[in-house]
Amino acid sequence: FPDVPDSHLYREAIERLVGAQVVNGHPDGTFRPEDDVNRAAMLKMLYKASGKTPDPSNVACFPDVEPGSWYEPFVCDAAANRFVQGYNDGTFKPDRNVSRAEAIKMITTVLGIAVPELTDINREILRFVDVSTAGWYTKYLSAAFSKGILPIAGQAGPRFYPDWPLLRGEAAAYLYNGLNVKVAEDREEVEEELQVEEQLEEQQRVQFTQASSSSQAPQAIVKDVTFPFTDTARFEEKTPSSYRFTLSSPAVVETSVMLTKGATGKVSGRLYRRGEGGIST
Repeated sequence: FPDVPDSHLYREAIERLVGAQVVNGHPDGTFRPEDDVNRAAMLKMLYKASGKTPDPSNVACFPDVEPGSWYEPFVCDAAANRFVQGYNDGTFKPDRNVSRAEAIKMITTVLGIAVPELTDINREILRFVDVSTAGWYTKYLSAAFSKGILPIAGQAGPRFYPDWPLLRGEAAAYLYNGLNVKVAEDREEVEEELQVEEQLEEQQRVQFTQASSSSQAPQAIVKDVTFPFTDTARFEEKTPSSYRFTLSSPAVVETSVMLTKGATGKVSGRLYRRGEGGIST
């Protein structure tokens, strides 16, 4: 954009989000990074950034949200999911400029970024003379600063100005940082789940090895059958019973395994696909 030169503070964030079609320029080819962002436009950017699709059944949420307007799906879906709330008079004020504090709350709630409750420790992060530790927005700002959404270039100093209107360039920087935080949190969550799965698999492997090494362990049962099939068998302890069959074409296979009525214990079933080399997935 001619008004976003290489030296612009938020050039990378703006161009990344434009490339991802999260934000757009104007018909005259400019971006206008110094323009204000209203509340409705901020929500639309967040929905596009997060990949969320508004539920079309969420309509008529606020009296000042015009039915059939471009912003109604985003505002009403956000209200239904409790991402946003209206003002005390019951309105949403979609055309009002979104403030810095409001934008941070929207970013954390819509993107699903964890916001811890305030403690003496995370209160210390907010060393601004104009940020109240009792404000409705304080915990969102604290999370934003601790996770790296804030600060952005050009917003340093003893004051944060939480009620100031957010500009388009600043909004791009906020959102770009918020997306990076979300990606990092998702990656950490997946890694934790994988660690738990690996621990469970190791426990199962040890249990299976111990059971296999027992001289009194019953022998596994393997049967070649023609699909579909039913079978009734007596199982002892943790004895596996396998049924092998071949499908001549792709199919949706449903299996059901259960204990005889009145029987005690537990039984589980798994369906595997064998590869040509004999390895199952």
